[in-house]
Amino acid sequence: MAPLWKQAVGSTIHCAAGDATGIIVAAAITGYFGLRMGVDIWLEYAAGFAFGLFIFQALLYKGHDEDELRASPAQLVSAGVDVV
Repeated sequence: MAPLWKQAVGSTIHCAAGDATGIIVAAAITGYFGLRMGVDIWLEYAAGFAFGLFIFQALLYKGHDEDELRASPAQLVSAGVDVV
């Protein structure tokens, strides 16, 4: 298992990349459809969270051992806080 600081850096980078990707995709879609700002913000938040958790974090966990998978609740909170 990697040192704690390497795990933290890896998780933060994956989380931020997933959030940014989701937000950019949602911004393009909501901009295309001309949705109101309030709807735009919530859709971008949801997309950022979903991309960060289900795509980037899921890919990060692929092939990791059981001890690292137990950190999933912390990763869930991290993904939510990172979007804010």
